[in-house]
Amino acid sequence: MRGISVEAPGFTPYAHGYHHEFALMKSNVWLENMLGLCFCSHCVAGAEKAGIEARRFKAEVAGDVAAYLDSDIDYPADMAEAFWRADVATNVDLRRYLDFRSGVVTSLIAEIRSAVRKDAEVAVIPSVARPTGGAWYEGSDLAAIADTAGIVEACFYEPSAMRVKADLFDIRRRLKGKGTLRGILRPSHPDLASKGEFLEAIAALGEGGVEDLAFYNWGHLRRANLAWIGDALRGTI
Repeated sequence: MRGISVEAPGFTPYAHGYHHEFALMKSNVWLENMLGLCFCSHCVAGAEKAGIEARRFKAEVAGDVAAYLDSDIDYPADMAEAFWRADVATNVDLRRYLDFRSGVVTSLIAEIRSAVRKDAEVAVIPSVARPTGGAWYEGSDLAAIADTAGIVEACFYEPSAMRVKADLFDIRRRLKGKGTLRGILRPSHPDLASKGEFLEAIAALGEGGVEDLAFYNWGHLRRANLAWIGDALRGTI
C-alpha cells in the first residue's frame, strides 16, 4: 500500500453532519455555523483545559440560537454572512473556541501520521466546505495540515473551470509552499457538467502545478462522463 487518504478529519458542520438536515424554516450561514459548534463533553473539557470558559460560552450560543428561533425573523443571506463575520471578529470566546478546534484537528492528523509507517503517504482531504478556504470552520488549517501530513487533497467541486482556478489560487496562497497539493474533481452535474468545462478545469490544475488527480464518484457517473476522464488523462479533446 502506497498510503492512505483521510477525509474530512475536522468538525463536520451542521449542514453536512446529520443524516437528514431537515428544518421547516429557512437557513442561513449564521444559524448553521452556530448550530455546527460542538459542545460535547469531550470538547467542553478540552476547551476548559485550554483556558476557555466553554460552559458559559455554550450557554451564550444556545441563548442566541434560541432567541433567533423564537423570533419571526429570517436573516437575508448577505446579512447573515455579515453577522457571522462580525461575531468571529468581535467575540473573543468564539475565536478562541474555533482556534481550539483547529488544534484538536491538527493534533489528530499528527497522531495518524505517527501511527502510519514512515514510507507510506498520508494525504488529507481537509473539508466538506466549498471553496476549500472554508475549511477553517471545521478546524482544518490548510498550512498546518500540509506541514503535518505532507499532502493536501483538495476537492475542487465547482461548476466552472474559472472557479476551480480561483480556488487553486487561494489554496496556494494559504499553503505558502508547504506540502504537496492534489486535486479531486467531479466530472458531472452539479459541478463540471460539460466535457469542455471539465477539460478546461483539468488544464487549469495542471498549469497550477497539480499533477495528481482523483475523480468522484465512479459508481455514480454516467459512462459518457467516465469517458471524459480518459480523454483528459490522454490529453485529447
